[in-house]
Amino acid sequence: MREIKIRAISELTNDWIYSNGYYFDGINYWFIVPSDYPAIGFAEHHMVKGGTIGQFTGLVDNLGKEIYEDDIVNFHYQVPPEGEVRSTCLEVVFHNGAFVQEHCNKLDPEYYQETKDIWYEWDEVVIVGTKYENPGLLINKKGE
Repeated sequence: MREIKIRAISELTNDWIYSNGYYFDGINYWFIVPSDYPAIGFAEHHMVKGGTIGQFTGLVDNLGKEIYEDDIVNFHYQVPPEGEVRSTCLEVVFHNGAFVQEHCNKLDPEYYQETKDIWYEWDEVVIVGTKYENPGLLINKKGE
């Protein structure tokens, strides 16, 4: 079973903060970051940007880096019949109860654009950024 982890961008520092839980107080989203003390009163609380909250997929890339929802990954695939190897970028999203890949590379609009389950197809994948840090890698659903 995979470990439950989440991350989001801090409202205060614009850095990524990692946690295993968050809460919404009606106005703001807060991450609870455990400390070395056993009592919850000693945990740190960080206000985060709600739209940047993403969950850990349970997968790591070829460099050992954890893959989270909203990451953009570089993926290698083969084109039949000759088996030409190509590369494209994919966005990791949570859709219909599963983490899936969505086509997002402006440079390779020919790539199969149907949303696919990420678990069965990846052989070689490396995180190249997030949709927040690298929005220029994303295209809209029409391929523009």
